[in-house]
Amino acid sequence: MILKPGTTGWKWSDDIKNKIRATCLKIDRTKEWREKRINASNEVCNKKVICIETGKEYKSESAAAKELKVKPIQISRVVRGERHTVHGLSFRFIV
Repeated sequence: MILKPGTTGWKWSDDIKNKIRATCLKIDRTKEWREKRINASNEVCNKKVICIETGKEYKSESAAAKELKVKPIQISRVVRGERHTVHGLSFRFIV
C-alpha cells in the first residue's frame, strides 16, 4: 500500500488493485460451483427431524419450517426442548 499525497490514510495502489482483480477473475464461481458448495455444507449441517404427531420426516429444521410456514428457530427451539410445540406439533431429531 502506498500513502498518496493529499489523502488521509492508506490507499491501494493501482498495481495492487489490478493484482487482486486478476486473482478474483481466475476463481470459477459458476452456478454449479455455488450449488455444489451449498450441498456439501447442507450434508454436514442438516439433521433430519420428525414430527411426533404426524410421523412425517423432514430433511432439516428449515425444510419443516418452510412447509409449516414458521421460522426455523421455532422448530429448533422445540427440538432442543426450549418450547413444547409449534402450531401444536412437536419435533425430535432422527438419530
